[in-house]
Amino acid sequence: MGASILRLHFHDCFVNGCDGSILLEDTSSLTGEKTAFANRGGSARGFEVIDAIKTNVETSCNATCCYGGVPLPIVN
Repeated sequence: MGASILRLHFHDCFVNGCDGSILLEDTSSLTGEKTAFANRGGSARGFEVIDAIKTNVETSCNATCCYGGVPLPIVN
């Protein structure tokens, strides 16, 4: 799975820099990069690991995160 996570990082960073955009999910009006055509078909794998980590962090942190020492609500 480590290679898949590294590949996700490569896909995210290669074109426009490391902005985490490959982790964006679909909304009612936009197709997120996670399900975009270029990332379908197994070229980008490891999303389930990132999603599991995100879920565990959100559960453990009681829906808050800390940015610069200031607790902020987690926005989905």
